[in-house]
Amino acid sequence: ISTTTALKNWCRREELDDAHSLMVLIPEDVANAQIEEALGTIKALGRVLKGPALAVLKAVRTADPEVSPARCLEAIESAFGSAET
Repeated sequence: ISTTTALKNWCRREELDDAHSLMVLIPEDVANAQIEEALGTIKALGRVLKGPALAVLKAVRTADPEVSPARCLEAIESAFGSAET
């Protein structure tokens, strides 16, 4: 079973909208601080992605539901440029 299918099934059982869900797979050797930092970054991105950037992210996720977060950021940078520039 794919992670996408597992997430959709879990959301269905919990009566949640899978379009607004996120599954995080955490290796056993990762420290709690690293997990909290990564999830904080993802949460912050969820707050700031609106309008065209959100549309790009949705298009990438529609094309590949199992796309990596790094690839999502690459797509946004490709469309709008890097935050450092």
